[in-house]
Amino acid sequence: MNIAFLLENSAKRHPEKVALVFEDKKFTYEQLNDLASRFAKGLKKLGLKKGDLVVLMMQNSPEFIVAYYAIARLGCVVIPVNFLFKVHELSHIINDASFVSCGYYYDYDTYFCPSNQKTWL
Repeated sequence: MNIAFLLENSAKRHPEKVALVFEDKKFTYEQLNDLASRFAKGLKKLGLKKGDLVVLMMQNSPEFIVAYYAIARLGCVVIPVNFLFKVHELSHIINDASFVSCGYYYDYDTYFCPSNQKTWL
């Protein structure tokens, strides 16, 4: 059992209850679970599998929550990285981590993901 199970369980028990409010948007548990499920299927098609380490670099947003649950749903390990980090901080994390994929929201330069085996999502 992981954190994704808690979202699935909440979606079954309280599908219409509001799970997330961001600015003027509201997401029910059912909506959030559906988005995470669909995104997880897409990640699986990209080759992510249980045990993979995935760097997630995004602003605090509904998309971050969806991505986090989707990655966890696959049994991958989420490595959340602050999108405000400076180049040297990111380089240290990216080069030292043995991750297989990076998720990002803003247009960062691809040199943060130097290995040919690492994939940008």
